[in-house]
Amino acid sequence: MTFPTIAPSACVLNPGDYPGTKFMALNGVETRIRYTSLRTGTTLSLTFSNLSETAMRLIYDHYNLQGTFGMFPVPNNLFAGFTSVYTTLFNSISVRWRYQEAPTITPSRAGLHTVQVQLVSIPNVPYS
Repeated sequence: MTFPTIAPSACVLNPGDYPGTKFMALNGVETRIRYTSLRTGTTLSLTFSNLSETAMRLIYDHYNLQGTFGMFPVPNNLFAGFTSVYTTLFNSISVRWRYQEAPTITPSRAGLHTVQVQLVSIPNVPYS
């Protein structure tokens, strides 16, 4: 089930890193081995300001279905402010997302809510 297609008010992306191992020789020379071409640990921090009760419930209900275990695709409009090149780079078919933690929901005034969501990327590669 795809994340709701609600445009965020703010989007912060941390691109993560490639999985690998670092080895240090006795003389201090460092060697690194990268295991894959897919980054892991990319995080997407989203803020949705002044959402209606209905829009807030879409995110809340999605979290209730997925929890922090389910993986899901996200729509490109979550990458607010990024060009389509970066959207494709960080949101390809090789990547799925999961909630890093439960969303934070703050009522701002009657019927409007601010929702903060933390997502983390998971490589979506078929097992052989």
